[in-house]
Amino acid sequence: MQFDNGGQLYERLSRLFNILIAIPLVIVSFGYLEIYSGGFDGLYPVDSSIMTVGVILVLVVLAGIFMRDYQRTVKRIPKDLSLPDRVRIYDEGTVTYYVRMFVLSMTAALFLVVFGNVAYAGAYAFLLFTLSINRPGIATIANHLGLEGKKRSDFINNEPLRSI
Repeated sequence: MQFDNGGQLYERLSRLFNILIAIPLVIVSFGYLEIYSGGFDGLYPVDSSIMTVGVILVLVVLAGIFMRDYQRTVKRIPKDLSLPDRVRIYDEGTVTYYVRMFVLSMTAALFLVVFGNVAYAGAYAFLLFTLSINRPGIATIANHLGLEGKKRSDFINNEPLRSI
């Protein structure tokens, strides 16, 4: 996707972030409240702590792997490329990370509803926290792109990327 300025990139990533956390959040909130109030036991209640711990452990490990992969991707953006190319690479890496974390979040939300164990709500909270750590602001994006001085302030002030 092509962006005219840094603000467009920031707005796109913010909208995507908000959408991808809202969907599982609704499921987890509903499931947790219904289970906690006693009105719902899950679609297929299973009382297996080994399975629960195993699934949560897999979700946490995958979240760590995805977060580390994202951080490496951002650090490896070549500084010798043009700014629009660096922005495109950054956008692709960030969207990939968001989608991966969305899949993990939906897994936790669906396991909560299917098995009726509120521990999956805790796993979702951890995944949301992990995702939030890497939620970029416009200044953070400028730092990740290796911008300094006037180029950084122009990017933050939404100057056209081609002129930076």
